[in-house]
Amino acid sequence: MSSVDWRRLDISFGEHRVSVPCCEIVGDDDGPRAFISGGMHGNEINGIVAARRLLDQFSDPAFCSALKGRVTIIPVLNPSGFQHMQRRCLRTIGT
Repeated sequence: MSSVDWRRLDISFGEHRVSVPCCEIVGDDDGPRAFISGGMHGNEINGIVAARRLLDQFSDPAFCSALKGRVTIIPVLNPSGFQHMQRRCLRTIGT
């Protein structure tokens, strides 16, 4: 049976620390791997919406059972930029 696993990736750079939600969907059989991300630029939300819609698809057991391989999804790569609706991350805002 395929599995959906949510976890948080803790990232540090200098004195700044962020925790980024990450979802990994593993199919029943081996196969290709895919990485999907959104929100690299915090003020560009289209990728975030697309990643969330794809995650919604994986809540359907029939959709999930057809998966072969592994999909890793990080909906928001730049949470501080998204929170402030800024293109850059917190460390570079104002520079």
